[in-house]
Amino acid sequence: MFETAYDPNPNRTTPFVPTPTPGKPAGRTPDKPASHPAAHASALAAHASPAASMASAPFPLTYPQTSIWYTEKLNPGTGICNVAATMRIEEELDHAFVEEAVNCMLRRNEGFRLRVREVGVKPLQHVSPYHPYSLPVVDFRDQPIEKYYEWESEQTRLVSDPIDADLYAFALVRIPPNATGFYVRCHHLIADAWSMVQIANEIVEYYYLQKAGLPLPEDPNPPYSAFAAAEQEYFTSA
Repeated sequence: MFETAYDPNPNRTTPFVPTPTPGKPAGRTPDKPASHPAAHASALAAHASPAASMASAPFPLTYPQTSIWYTEKLNPGTGICNVAATMRIEEELDHAFVEEAVNCMLRRNEGFRLRVREVGVKPLQHVSPYHPYSLPVVDFRDQPIEKYYEWESEQTRLVSDPIDADLYAFALVRIPPNATGFYVRCHHLIADAWSMVQIANEIVEYYYLQKAGLPLPEDPNPPYSAFAAAEQEYFTSA
């Protein structure tokens, strides 16, 4: 669990740098971006087609995902594969803009919409259709800061069944005295620490586009299913 600090400057070009949350260990060292779906989506692809909103055919887990899956299976009910972060911004954020930024990211990045099913003992994944996400708000401004840290820790340890379920959760957190936190928790099957930085950058980009009255991008980012297909082709090549 780590917290990222953000200077609310829309012209900022440097990436977010994870810093330890007070009283909590620092996050894990980022993996290579291409190994995780959320990190893989880093550049624009062809314009969205009607098929982009439909569920994909099942395909195998990638090599990195497979090791994560067996870690989950060997440690059930522990939340061991949760990856979480809070981006803290020293200003009041518009909930509607943040919610739409989250939904824009979910629409453009199929890696977030991956779901896993077991066929016999074999895990397979598919891309689920986009569905709107309702962003909850949790307000700690009238409570001691320790209550916020307790909530954050509880959310990060939360155990959820990864079978055929959304592998992400987001929340807008009002933090005393006058800060706003954007909390995200993902299963390690779709994100790692590097992904948390990219998520923060993308959310902030879409937020300030809306504040400026500019349109949000619609083109999908490169599909993780293409990365998985290329890996399978490599493994089966002579």
